[in-house]
Amino acid sequence: MDLYCLKLKLESVRQSYKYWILNLVIVAPFEVLPTIFVVLKHGLTASPIAWLGFAYLSVFSQFIAFFAWYHGMAIGGVARVGQIQLLQPFLTILASAILLGETVEPIALVTACLVVASVAAGKKASIKRAADL
Repeated sequence: MDLYCLKLKLESVRQSYKYWILNLVIVAPFEVLPTIFVVLKHGLTASPIAWLGFAYLSVFSQFIAFFAWYHGMAIGGVARVGQIQLLQPFLTILASAILLGETVEPIALVTACLVVASVAAGKKASIKRAADL
């Protein structure tokens, strides 16, 4: 792929935020009404630390990470990079075992090995783009 094609690909990712924000605006009315109903029924009773955690998750994990993730997919290709997301639950299990001392069941290890093997096999598979067909 020449640099011009790569630049076009990256430009499309830079512009993708417009579609993402448009989707949020379209979905907002369907999310706002149930939220208002729940707040009126139960109230907003959370500690400041909980609200701070909510704000962190909203801004960093959901908003900023979106741009990094889709930028990476534009560079590496959706078919290849998208498979990495399959490893996320198992990395979470590993982190919980190391950081929190959680017990990891044997079935989780077997499942993790199968998923890692399928991701590795998928990474080695040849991928044909629509332009190549």
